[in-house]
Amino acid sequence: MIHVKKVMVAVDFSEPSKKAVKYGLSLALKFEARLVLAHIAPYDPVAYETAKVRLLELIPADYREWLDFEVVVKSGEVRPELLGIVEEKEIDLVVMGSRGRSYFERLLLGSVTERM
Repeated sequence: MIHVKKVMVAVDFSEPSKKAVKYGLSLALKFEARLVLAHIAPYDPVAYETAKVRLLELIPADYREWLDFEVVVKSGEVRPELLGIVEEKEIDLVVMGSRGRSYFERLLLGSVTERM
């Protein structure tokens, strides 16, 4: 059996990432693991604070008291920043939503989820 101590959910506030938060929350509860919600924002103090509040709002209020969690907001390129958080926080499991783009769209636009 795997032992998960820290679960990170990458959040861009899209519907798929909000679903990923619910899944990550259920995994954190099941494994009694720390939940880390991470967002990469533009370099702007207002965007940072807004993102922190929005991340916190994704965790139901009745879970906040007894759930071990933290929110992390950084700026920069999404993939390197997320990988940096994984290394820095010693994350065991990463949960990410996917928009379900077609193969052609992924070739043109890329997918952070696939590159992770």
